[in-house]
Amino acid sequence: MRERRWHPSQTLTATEDGGCILRVRVSQALEMQPWVRSWGAQVEVVAPGWLRERIAAELRQAAEQYSKDEG
Repeated sequence: MRERRWHPSQTLTATEDGGCILRVRVSQALEMQPWVRSWGAQVEVVAPGWLRERIAAELRQAAEQYSKDEG
């Protein structure tokens, strides 16, 4: 995350656990969904709440698909 500039409006804030918080201002937050999903379990959406819930719902659905017994 720290290695490159992802968005012109971005700010990065270091966290005590060695991670970071990325903040960006975008006109269409829905455009962020594929990018957020690409990070998988390495990222947590903190805000906005509706995006956090949408990503969480997609991840729950994916987990259900992989937990089904195929045999």
